[in-house]
Amino acid sequence: MMMIRQLHSAFLASLFVLSLPAAEALAENGVFPDKIVFGQVAALEGPAQALGQGMREGILAAFGEVNRTGGINGRKLELKSLDDGYEPEKTIEPTKKLINEEKVFALVGAVGTPTSKAAQPIATEAKVPFIGPFTGAEFLRNPYNRYVVNVRGSYYQETEAWVEHLTKDLGVSKIAILYQDDVFGLAGLEGVKIALAKRNMSLVASGSFKRNTTAVKSALLDIMKAEPQAVVTVGPYKPIAEFVKIVRRSFSLGHFHSGRGVLSGRNAGYERRQQTGIRLFGRLLSRASSCRSTEAHARGADARSFPRRRRQGQFRLRRRKTQLRGEQKSRHG
Repeated sequence: MMMIRQLHSAFLASLFVLSLPAAEALAENGVFPDKIVFGQVAALEGPAQALGQGMREGILAAFGEVNRTGGINGRKLELKSLDDGYEPEKTIEPTKKLINEEKVFALVGAVGTPTSKAAQPIATEAKVPFIGPFTGAEFLRNPYNRYVVNVRGSYYQETEAWVEHLTKDLGVSKIAILYQDDVFGLAGLEGVKIALAKRNMSLVASGSFKRNTTAVKSALLDIMKAEPQAVVTVGPYKPIAEFVKIVRRSFSLGHFHSGRGVLSGRNAGYERRQQTGIRLFGRLLSRASSCRSTEAHARGADARSFPRRRRQGQFRLRRRKTQLRGEQKSRHG
């Protein structure tokens, strides 16, 4: 709860200019006598649409909370959202439109590393704040940029936490990685390599998949050949969930760690609700701030317990069959 308040404060701090006297504040783009207009470019359609839609729903919920209490100095908060399909080449045009035509005060809730890499330079050049991008990419942190407001941990911080937990708490020594083959996945891959190198370790295997696909089978085979004890994953929820589903069905693997707010191994409905909960402002910030990893569960059960439960079920079935045969003999005896 404290982290949520801290992140909420980060958002409010970015609106400090809006608390200035009316004449001074009205000099800002997107600031009107009765409202403040923000822009968002995110994946609202396509395979990654739940990410963008969840972000949008979260921002609207937080804006609604502010508006119900009178807004900012009497000005209501308004959001204009445009789709980029989670493709960086489709991010540029709507970003320019929001800045140059809609004259938004700030861009908020961008989703993804590759799309943020396309949008952030445009926003910085126009001196438009780039607030709460849903990415832990290092280029948004180093070098310092006064127009970028981050509200979550970096990928390097997250991957360090994963590796520390796996090696220190769980005693894992053979770690592999599944990552999205773009700037997002490569950032996570680099973070894992750095964390392992600090411990004189290296990846036993790696596999990748293309953005906006669930084509993970080839990567899975490459990874499982190395017989890892754990797999860390860097990607959106659908391909990671597909990977976990196949592994659970065909292989024995104890640990998953996942990046970007993914809770691997749960059903798609849960994943979508969780993505809807990744909201950068107000109480909706609870997942976006993590510097921790989540050990995946298959349908809520720890992977290590599955073989045990299966053996127990088989034992009960054999015992029941034995009882039935005994009852049949008794009736015919």
